[in-house]
Amino acid sequence: GGSGLLERLAPRLKPQALAPGDTVCRRGDVGRHMYLVRDGCLAVIGPDGLPIATLHAGTYFGEISVLHIPGNKSGNRRTATIQSVGYSDLLVLSKEDLAEVLQEFPEARRDLEEKGREMLRKMGMLEEGEAFPVEVDREGLLKKAERLDKALDSLRTSLARLIGERQSALHKMKLRLSRLERWLDTCEEAAAHRQDRGQVKALVHGQAQEPEPEQVQASVHGQTQAPAKKRAWNQLKALVLGPREIQTQAQVEDPGQP
Repeated sequence: GGSGLLERLAPRLKPQALAPGDTVCRRGDVGRHMYLVRDGCLAVIGPDGLPIATLHAGTYFGEISVLHIPGNKSGNRRTATIQSVGYSDLLVLSKEDLAEVLQEFPEARRDLEEKGREMLRKMGMLEEGEAFPVEVDREGLLKKAERLDKALDSLRTSLARLIGERQSALHKMKLRLSRLERWLDTCEEAAAHRQDRGQVKALVHGQAQEPEPEQVQASVHGQTQAPAKKRAWNQLKALVLGPREIQTQAQVEDPGQP
């Protein structure tokens, strides 16, 4: 009932004292509070700057811009300027506190909205029709918005985790490729070393055959030319057999040489 509503509102009300000529709010300002007149007198100033109404103790104002009435052409902006005629005392209620309390008292919300719509009709600032339904499930919309926020947070967390896992996988793959390259280099070096040892052993035992031109052209990297390979072969024979053995072997192979 009304007493329960007042009990819920009372702890949230904040006093505000006004001197003569003080302006509470101006036409076109964004509304963030509604006001209850505790004592004194206030004037409602029209667009032409002249008073069009007065507010006395026990009345309230400012609710239109904080209730989000469907069809309100002014939206959440003040529809009039309010000034204190003399010394006045107000009770101020924030938009957030009003919305929280009215969730518990839907009938009071409907009464305030209906009075607000009546005032907007008189001022010609209400658009009525199917595009502006009277009843809006604000609580349901708020809950949906909260669920959407939670879902977005969950998606952001999942995306960040996936990005981290992908970067970790790429790093591990690079390490594996690097180890594989080193292993291949080691295998090539070992194979080349075994081949050189076999050739040295064959030279020592006099069983080595000079490589064919096709074999000379082949190298570990596939880029060495035949003359370079032949020179390397001759240097290896000179190192193992000595110059005299090479000369003797050449005379045996080619008796016509001096």
